[in-house]
Amino acid sequence: MPKLNPKIRELTGNPQFRKLPKEIKVREGRPLPPKHLDSDKKKIWNFVLDETPPNLITAVDAALLEMYVNAFSIYRQAASALAIAGSLTEETDAGEKANANLQIMTSQIKLILDLSKHLGLSPMARINLAYAMKGDDLDQAMKKVGVNAILD
Repeated sequence: MPKLNPKIRELTGNPQFRKLPKEIKVREGRPLPPKHLDSDKKKIWNFVLDETPPNLITAVDAALLEMYVNAFSIYRQAASALAIAGSLTEETDAGEKANANLQIMTSQIKLILDLSKHLGLSPMARINLAYAMKGDDLDQAMKKVGVNAILD
């Protein structure tokens, strides 16, 4: 499992009080999408970068973003194929079994959620970042948005 970007760890807090690594100097600016991405994947790439704060995702994070984009694309393809099939099960010689696209979607959802946390794309990561940037205490921030009821 990849480690969080030190910038994200600093902004979201350090609950284990581990020593934060020295900040790594990274090129600022928007990472360019890899040339092999098709147009749909480039749209996902650009959407993610457009919706995140500037310089949150940098060139050093490009590999994680590429994994996210690929997982999201595979998820969409499987969801489309499942919608066309119109059934969650398939008939085989051995009887009914779960549609393979459903299994693909499930595995991609897990990967997307994991990568979202590392890239700062999950709702909780956005809450952490937003309030850390304002200097609020995380507990106060969570209470403001009603998250404490979920965690208690």
